[in-house]
Amino acid sequence: MNERLRYGARRGAPWFVASLATVVVLIMYAFAIEHAPEWLNPMLRGPSGANLTSGERMTATHNARLLLVSIGGALVVLTGLAFTAVNYRLAHRGQATERFTKALERLGSEELYIRIGGIHSLQRLLLDAASLHSDIVEVLVAFVRDRSPRSSVDGHPDNPIWPRRPMPAEPAADVQAALTVIAGRPRRPEAHPVQLNFSGLDLRGVNLAGAWLDRVNFSGSRLDQADLSGAAMAESSLRRARLTGARLEHAILDGADLAEARFDGSCMVMTSLRSANLAKACLVEAEASMASFVSADARGAILDRAIMVRTELSGASLAGSSLVGAVLRNAFLYRTNLDEASLDGADLFFAVLIGAQLRNAQLVGADLSAAALRGANLAGANMERADLSGAGLMKANLSGVCMKGADLSRANLLLVHGCTWEQVEEAAATRRTWLPRRLARRRAGRAAVESTLGT
Repeated sequence: MNERLRYGARRGAPWFVASLATVVVLIMYAFAIEHAPEWLNPMLRGPSGANLTSGERMTATHNARLLLVSIGGALVVLTGLAFTAVNYRLAHRGQATERFTKALERLGSEELYIRIGGIHSLQRLLLDAASLHSDIVEVLVAFVRDRSPRSSVDGHPDNPIWPRRPMPAEPAADVQAALTVIAGRPRRPEAHPVQLNFSGLDLRGVNLAGAWLDRVNFSGSRLDQADLSGAAMAESSLRRARLTGARLEHAILDGADLAEARFDGSCMVMTSLRSANLAKACLVEAEASMASFVSADARGAILDRAIMVRTELSGASLAGSSLVGAVLRNAFLYRTNLDEASLDGADLFFAVLIGAQLRNAQLVGADLSAAALRGANLAGANMERADLSGAGLMKANLSGVCMKGADLSRANLLLVHGCTWEQVEEAAATRRTWLPRRLARRRAGRAAVESTLGT
């Protein structure tokens, strides 16, 4: 009994306080109305009030009390508006919660069209209720992970007795719808950012063109034939992911982790990969013209037969990488590290390799005509049968370089380091080859001797 009384007292206490406060306010308001004329009108106070007629005194008193009543009415209206706004927010929050609950029920349906309807309901709710932003995104990420098959990029062969069933060429319609909502979610500050974890999923053929997926995790996922054109995926993780034949033109992958990922035959035209990690990545026959690999780490990467026309690779590290048959015409490789890289048969026509590191690199049969190699370090490189016609090699380091059969016509070798006469003799140098002064004098002396013997 005592407990019930105490509970009733606790529940009634706020109402009692509110009622008491209301009574106090009303008493103060009545007191203010009574004395308002004297407070608001100085003419009614002191000796000057005695000179007023009864009509003037009545008018001044009426005006003062009317002013106070108007102020009180305005305060009441403002208080009512404040309570209305609070009630509206509470009602809106309750409606949003109810809509969220109904959408979750639809996601659990066995019917595909009902699940898609639930996803669209969450999309509209995502636009209307900013307070549920993180909750909706978290639910959609969990839905994608639950409804998507697992990838098979782990390299384990199929069991000959129980082979894996063939995977679909594109995600299910409900999975694609959920990913579309996540990719196009409003860009607003998130109190508790949701980790977009899609690692280890088979999402081949997914359409995420123009998606906002910064810091997303696609590690070990299958994204073959996916459309990621124009997607913003800065600082995302695609380590060991497979993107064979994917479309990545105009995508932003700055600072992304792409180590050991496969981009065979993918389209990466004008893709931004600044400071990305491409160690041991595979870009065989990829189309990466006008892409940006500035300061990227592509050590040990495989870029055989890749098309990289006018691609920017300044400051990138491609040490030990393979670029056999790659097309790097007009590419910009300023201070790029290509130590021990394999560039056999590569097309580097008019490429800029100023200050590049090419120690022990393989350039057999490479086309370096009209290339700029000023100050490049080519020590120990193999440039057998390379085309260096019209190339600028001023101040380059040619110590131990094999230039057997290399075309040096119109090449500029002024001020080079480590170049010997034996190297010049092995190469196909002509009279139009610009040689260092000491080698030029030797060539002139030899030409004079040959002329004398000929006469």
